[in-house]
Formats: sequence, C-alpha cells, structure tokens
Amino acid sequence: MAFRGMVRGRCRRLGYAHRRITPYASLLGMGATFNAYCASIVTMATEARRRSFRAVKLELILSGPYAHGGLQVPNSEIRTVIAAVRHAVGPEFVLMVDVGYAFADTDSCLATIREWQEFDLFFVETPLPSGVIAGYARLAREQPIPIAAGEWLATRHEFRDLMDDGLVAIAQPDIGRVGGLTEANLVCDLAAARGLRIVPHAWKTGLSIAAAMHLAAVTPHCPYIEFLPADMSGSALRRMLILDEPPFRDGMIELSD
Repeated sequence: MAFRGMVRGRCRRLGYAHRRITPYASLLGMGATFNAYCASIVTMATEARRRSFRAVKLELILSGPYAHGGLQVPNSEIRTVIAAVRHAVGPEFVLMVDVGYAFADTDSCLATIREWQEFDLFFVETPLPSGVIAGYARLAREQPIPIAAGEWLATRHEFRDLMDDGLVAIAQPDIGRVGGLTEANLVCDLAAARGLRIVPHAWKTGLSIAAAMHLAAVTPHCPYIEFLPADMSGSALRRMLILDEPPFRDGMIELSD
C-alpha cells in the first residue's frame, strides 16, 4: 500500500498525461514442438482479442539465449507464426514481435525481418544484443519496421547512445533495472526530445506492472504498457504475487485518483 501511495503522489506532482492506458498482452507460447507452440500463440492471441485487448506482443523466441522450452527452430519460421496470428486476429489488431536477441548478426536479421513487412508490425523488439549499436542503426536505416530495445539498460546514458547512435524508434526502460521511476522518467525525457516513443518493459509481477502504469500516466509519448491478466500468465510470480489487478475494461486500464 505504501508503494501505491508513493506513485499516486508522484503522478499528482507531475500531472497526468493519460487517465486511461492501453496495455498490450505479452504472449509466451507453450509446446514441445513448433506446431504446438504456433497453435498455442494463436489461441492466446485470439483469447486476448476476446477479452478486449487491442494489441498483443508475440514472444517468438525460437532460437538464441531465451529459446522457449528448448526449441531451436530456424528464425525463418517466425514468419509462419506471425502470419497465423495475423490471419486469426484480423488486419486492424495491433501486433508486436519480441525475438529475444535471436540474431547473431545484422545481415541475417535484415534478411529475415524484411519478409515481415506485410504484417504491419508496431515494432520488433530486441533483435540484436544491446551493445550492437551499429547493427541497430543499420536495422533502422535498411528496413521499415520500427525497432524497440532497452530492457536491460541501467542508465539514461546508455539509452542516449541507443537512441542517438542506434536509432531505435521505441525505448523500453525497465523501471526496476534502470534505477526506479526517477531515472526512467529521465529516459522518457530523452525520448521526448528526440520525438521517440516509450513502451516500458514490465510484465513479471503486479509490482512492476503498477510501476509501469504510473510511468505511462505521466508520459504522453507512451502508447502502450506490457500487461497480462494473472490467469493468462505462465509465471507463478505473476499469478501468486498480486497487489491488485488493475481495472481493465474495453481494452483500457483506467486510473483512479
């Protein structure tokens, strides 16, 4: 309760930019085979749309350090999953894709994600390791899908490099990693000065979601936060360590005073 009182007080001091926040559902598929995994993601996306979500992020991490459940599927198959979800949810629904640092080099990343242009993605998240700044700049220059990154960065100075030299379109501070609400707000200021968007990284617990809600409330250039209802989450922390579920209606989270 003390935390909630603290962030409410901060919002009163800074002034609300949003009274209603749009969350996206962050979907982590399940399955021991690629076909089962793909079917799981499609089912979850369809359920999110049924629950009035307006956007989802597909955690399509089929290779690399965070590959799901031991899957090691060629990155070329990511397109298969995106196509199946797009067909299931329709053309107006917002889709984002997180590939979890899956690409070992910029050339292979470019060759793959250029084939995703037809799916009208809001962003592709963390295609390359955070320190490959020149690679991020090439992605921004050589293909049209917006690139998002920053979940592991610890200071605004790292974000400045990612924005100015890496040319990302969307910065993703994690409030718990970047130094709390104060440092996260400074990252938001850097993005605002450059005409960039903020979509904070936060999904593991109700505490991190509450922090992201309040950062979004005072950030005009934050179009979405990451959120998944506890009963849809595979994380025991998310299901069992709950402050309160935010009031989610008609695809929006409504903030009280």
